[in-house]
Amino acid sequence: MSYPKKEHFSLPLKIDKLKQQVEESILNKQDLSFTVYQQNKKLAAIFFIPYIIDQQKLEEQLLHTLLQMEEDWSSMTILNEIPLSQGKTTAKMEVITRELKKNKVFIYVEEEKNIVFYELTKAEKRSLEKA
Repeated sequence: MSYPKKEHFSLPLKIDKLKQQVEESILNKQDLSFTVYQQNKKLAAIFFIPYIIDQQKLEEQLLHTLLQMEEDWSSMTILNEIPLSQGKTTAKMEVITRELKKNKVFIYVEEEKNIVFYELTKAEKRSLEKA
C-alpha cells in the first residue's frame, strides 16, 4: 500500500496546516473528524476517527475537561488536567498515522511542539453466547 508523497512534518504548525498534513497522511480522509476549539486566544484541534473511539468518553471526560480548564491550554496542562489513562505526546507523523487507527484521540494546541493523544477504546458489547 503506498501513501501519497507528503511534505516534511515538523511542529509547531498552524492548525490548518496540521489538518492538511494529517489528511494527506491517511488513506480515507473522509473518516477523519477534525474540530477546532478556542480558549482565549489559543486554538486547539481535536482529531480522531469517530467509529473506532468511545464517543461517551470523548464527550464526558476529554472534551468536558478540556473546555472547562481555567489554565491556558498547552500540551503539559492538558496532560495534567485530563484524567484519562496514560496520555502521551508525539511530534511524529508516523506515530499519528499509526495511532489514529488504534482508537486514539489527538489534541494539538496551535504552535506547541507536541501533540497529546489518549486511547479511547470503544467498549465491546459481549453476549453470553460468545463467552
